[in-house]
Amino acid sequence: MMVCLGRNYLEAVAADLKALIERLGDPQRVMVFASGVPLPGLEESWVPISGGLRLILGGTSSSTTLRSAKAVLEELGALPPSVDEARVIMARLTAEAGDLPSFDRRRQDDDMILHWILDHLTENPNSAKTSALRHFRDGGNACEQARFGQLFDKARKIAM
Repeated sequence: MMVCLGRNYLEAVAADLKALIERLGDPQRVMVFASGVPLPGLEESWVPISGGLRLILGGTSSSTTLRSAKAVLEELGALPPSVDEARVIMARLTAEAGDLPSFDRRRQDDDMILHWILDHLTENPNSAKTSALRHFRDGGNACEQARFGQLFDKARKIAM
């Protein structure tokens, strides 16, 4: 069994996972793909996942554990998966991926971002959210994608 959950969900189901491992009698049969420190009682089933894996597996940070499990299955092919094999594969991929780049961006308040988007839309009326966000971030500014998208939609309505 492969489990790919965020920390909060893992904490919610940890007791059930421990009971499953005990019932199966083999921690190798339950693989918990997750980042951070293993939860107590799940250490033998824990497959550590680094954020840097996103660089080679693609996707978002929230999908890295799922993509990691998929990479393990693809690499193993017809071989039965195990925690030890998964750890070896993830360690190799993590070494290949390296560290996530660090960005020195400035957080901005909603008013500043909205003003920036309005200016951007004046100059680029057909701009898409994604390209506008990339341009905004390239300017040294920070904003979460969903928040930027909401502000972009608001700016579009204002600009009409």
